[in-house]
Amino acid sequence: MGSYSFLSIDGIKMRSVEDDFDPNVMILFDETDKRVRPYFHDIERNQQFEDWEEFPENIIEYAASLAVIRDRLEFMGFTMSKTECIFQEGVHDRLNDLARYRTEPYWAKNDRSRSFLDQEEAVWQELTFEKWLEGFKCIVANKLLPSRAYDWRDQKSFPQELPLTVRYMLDKSDWEYEFFGFPSYDCRAFIRAALEIIGIQAELSYDLTECSIGEYFNASEDFCASARWRMSDDHTIQKVVVLTEGKSDIRVLEGSLRLLYPHLVNYYSFMDFEVAKVSGSASELVKTVKAFIGAGISNRIVAFFDNDTAARSAMRALKDVKLPENVRVLRYPDIQIATNYPTLGPQGTVIMNVNRLAGSLELYLGLDVLKSDDGSLTPIQWRGYDEVLQQYQGEVLNKGNLQAKFEANLKLCYQDKSMIDKFDWSGIQAILGELRTAFHEK
Repeated sequence: MGSYSFLSIDGIKMRSVEDDFDPNVMILFDETDKRVRPYFHDIERNQQFEDWEEFPENIIEYAASLAVIRDRLEFMGFTMSKTECIFQEGVHDRLNDLARYRTEPYWAKNDRSRSFLDQEEAVWQELTFEKWLEGFKCIVANKLLPSRAYDWRDQKSFPQELPLTVRYMLDKSDWEYEFFGFPSYDCRAFIRAALEIIGIQAELSYDLTECSIGEYFNASEDFCASARWRMSDDHTIQKVVVLTEGKSDIRVLEGSLRLLYPHLVNYYSFMDFEVAKVSGSASELVKTVKAFIGAGISNRIVAFFDNDTAARSAMRALKDVKLPENVRVLRYPDIQIATNYPTLGPQGTVIMNVNRLAGSLELYLGLDVLKSDDGSLTPIQWRGYDEVLQQYQGEVLNKGNLQAKFEANLKLCYQDKSMIDKFDWSGIQAILGELRTAFHEK
């Protein structure tokens, strides 16, 4: 008897793999998601083990909320728009396969087989992504499970009256190879579509208990590291290298990601200015970007420039550089607070839009950081003038104090996560949003 690994969503078994695990699924977990817990037969009565001579001592599984899984999937590029494209490509390929079958002698000479092809082709010609989602919603709502006793052509083989699409999805759900009729060999696309119906409050789990008992794996093994090794050619799972103008930016962004998206920390690598002995400035960042491109680094790279005059001036040196597909050069995004911000100049204090003029990282640290004790915003001081761009460069005053206040907020929130909602993270979230979607198809 074989041993299986089981993928479940919201407690419903969706797929199994015999004597192995699917690295496409395992790559969605981190080793901190691993759970090894005692199995209490008298309490749990898991049907999976009813025919076993001995019950397992422990359940070995990986589990994470679908909110976490969604973020990891989107890091890998599995957005809903990308998932829909994968679905459409799969439908196209399936129709091509059916057309090819018609030319093969077995099918060409067999009227009954050709009839089956005609019926299946009719299903695929009508099956859209929206119809698949509707079908999966019906399956989840009615708690239907696939069965090899089903024949999608025969309504009587099903326990209740079901639409043709739903019958086909339940029939085409051999756990080893198919995902409720979703036309993709990569389970990640199916999971991304499925969670859109099930919701992010549920949990994705991967049970490896049987494979461990069958001695195909050691329970103490780092299955996530094994999955990464087996999928090492997939660039979407490699860490994204993050470059900025200075080490204070790195410290803030890495610290914020660790606080707000701890489940994504291991997917990013932030440049260490101390180890690399690199100076911090917009012009130095340009040099670093050129060096990485010239070195042919295969990892995906995101270079963040400030949203100010100095950065725009320095970035002109990249105008004629052809950026490879794995490199994104971005500026910090425009934010609402910067549209009406106090500035100091020859005419005194002037309220104006400082986006693209003075958007250093400090401007993104939140109202609670930027406000002084009297409630006023820490102003922008105008510095040099760029002749080519015909605009001034602005800088927030007291940068060191602002950074210290923000780091104190971070430390407080690390100690007590309930404090996170007490502070303004909108600016930081805007930057992290750009980082998380840098390689999404536009």
